[in-house]
Amino acid sequence: MFNEIINDETLAMFVYAPSGFISLYLSPYIGRYVDKLHPMIGITISSALGSLITWFLINTTDPFLFASLLTLDLTIITIGHLTFQNFLSRITIKHRGKLMGFRTVMVDFGAI
Repeated sequence: MFNEIINDETLAMFVYAPSGFISLYLSPYIGRYVDKLHPMIGITISSALGSLITWFLINTTDPFLFASLLTLDLTIITIGHLTFQNFLSRITIKHRGKLMGFRTVMVDFGAI
């Protein structure tokens, strides 16, 4: 973002920082509605919307549109995470630890 859209560090901070706070504030409220869906439908919808919004985010050049899309993208990511945690909590205790461990390995692998 800094190299392509904004060259001012302060403005870049004002564009980027609020999106994390706003998304964390909005996610639980939207998550209540997503919890009423079947987890696989919620995960599919959040993945599809997240990838579409990420594509728009990458191709934008307006800082305010970037901030709005980033907020929406982070909100959808958080909702997807909460939906997946909801799905994992429904698995039997015998297999829950294995799947949560596998998920952690995959998240760490993705972070690398």
